[in-house]
Amino acid sequence: LASLGLDAKKGSRGTIARNIAQAKSHVGCSHGEPMQLYRHGDVIVASVDELPKEAEKREGVTLAYGESTGHSHRIADPTTAETFLYEGLLYLRVIAPVAELIHEEHKTITLPQGIYRVWQQREYTPQAIRTVYD
Repeated sequence: LASLGLDAKKGSRGTIARNIAQAKSHVGCSHGEPMQLYRHGDVIVASVDELPKEAEKREGVTLAYGESTGHSHRIADPTTAETFLYEGLLYLRVIAPVAELIHEEHKTITLPQGIYRVWQQREYTPQAIRTVYD
């Protein structure tokens, strides 16, 4: 929650509900449908309502590269999905009925057709906030 700018302290149910509403707003789920959230190692994939109009199509369907292993989080069949960038944020659009997210060290995740926001997990140390890599 803290990475979304939300209050991560234990609190009342109102605080928890407010944090969930803010998280849904942050990733673009506002129509009352449940947000689908997937974790694939250090990569987080969350369903969103729509792709930003100004998003620019990107080449390839690799979502993240491993820093030490050279492995990557990617869509198995490049014809099933497209990736986009908007203001430094990565989006994935699954255009086939399903797309498989693969990585050498993780189980395959099957993503249904839709639009997703993608980001890498980050961790805090007193020295810096850094992106987590497989």
